Amino acid sequence: MNGENILMFQTHLSLYQDKLSSTEKKIAEYFLSKGNTTLNTATSYELAEYLNIGQATVIRFAKKLGYSGYREMLMDISYSCGHEEEIQEINKSDSIAETNQKIQLHYQHILDITINSNSEETFSDTIKLLKNARHIFCFGIGQSYLLAEHLSGQLNKLRFTSITHYNASSMYLYLQHATNQDIVFLFSAKGETPEILNCAKIARQAGIKVISCTGLYKNKLYDLSDIIFKTPAYDSRTSLSDGTRRVSQMAIIDMIYLNIIRSDFKKYSSYMDEAETLFIKYR
Repeated sequence: MNGENILMFQTHLSLYQDKLSSTEKKIAEYFLSKGNTTLNTATSYELAEYLNIGQATVIRFAKKLGYSGYREMLMDISYSCGHEEEIQEINKSDSIAETNQKIQLHYQHILDITINSNSEETFSDTIKLLKNARHIFCFGIGQSYLLAEHLSGQLNKLRFTSITHYNASSMYLYLQHATNQDIVFLFSAKGETPEILNCAKIARQAGIKVISCTGLYKNKLYDLSDIIFKTPAYDSRTSLSDGTRRVSQMAIIDMIYLNIIRSDFKKYSSYMDEAETLFIKYR
């Protein structure tokens, strides 16, 4: 199996738990209860017979979790059972060391899934679009605006013309005067924020390419985007869910930024030096 497609089954399943049908949950419960026993030999037909469900449902379940097919999912389950540690919630009785260790484990898993869920082609296509764009509009609402602002600032250091704003009306006005030489980069954790969906619709109507950084499972923003970066997060009682999503989104921004620099290191490193000199001068 291609290393890029190795998804940690139990962690990945938890991200889709609320999107599964009752029959799909039945399949998930089977795998979680059986562990790694005889799973690598059971065909989709045999599993369907055992669970008294349709074979097509078994195959759809695998693809819904992001696998290319049923056999790839079985291989990953085999890998996961041998390597994946249990993701644990933070409890008030935990020590500082225990809390920090749990956060470390969460972040490691989130970064693994982020890498596995976003192909090299997604990054290369994005970088090509950004480098050829006249203007790059980076938008988000609430906490997502902070990410948009960060990306915009990083791009401006490299002499891209990047514009951001937290107000929806201002976003719409910017896009009204944009052209198909511009790019829109949208941040929306769940892909359901009305203002962000409106930005995507305005951009699409004007023939402007839309790049989105959103949730791992399909949402409304998917259908309005040309390129999609997928970011996972765990459901939790603490703010750990927000934290793990942020670490995924920040990692994607850093990957884009540093790969742009890598594409022409001499040119972009000189731009970074100029920006740093400017910051020091007016500090």
